[in-house]
Amino acid sequence: MGDTPKRKPGRPKTSVSQKLSAIPFDLKKIESMAALGMTDVQMAAILGVNEVTMNRWKADPDFVQVLKRGKATSDAKVVESLYRRATGYDHEDTYFSSYMGTVSATPYIKHYPPDPLSIIYWLNNRLRDEWKQRQDFTSNGETITAVKVTIVEKK
Repeated sequence: MGDTPKRKPGRPKTSVSQKLSAIPFDLKKIESMAALGMTDVQMAAILGVNEVTMNRWKADPDFVQVLKRGKATSDAKVVESLYRRATGYDHEDTYFSSYMGTVSATPYIKHYPPDPLSIIYWLNNRLRDEWKQRQDFTSNGETITAVKVTIVEKK
């Protein structure tokens, strides 16, 4: 037998920086995909890698920063949209009509009133204590979580 030392079986150990430098990825592409609201699994599929590889890339601070910046962009858009739906908004639009073969375009301001479901969602999440869905009632030291109301018709 020889004097060569025995190696451990399995994949050789490499440092995180060696792994990251060996795998090419475009940070601008990652940021734009995250800004579109894609999940890590969706981004990994587009990049042709699996989710484990994406998680390994998260050891790189530049990668994490770009990912967070992109996700913050998409989150801000959703928050703005929810706020506008909850408070109502106006925007410019064009009405097209046809009369006797002539098409005309009329600009106007379209109004969207506040959406009750968006208001409820906003209040339940932002002002939870004042606007929670379930109300608790206390009677003789016991907490009642549901109240059944029966309406009886007067005869």
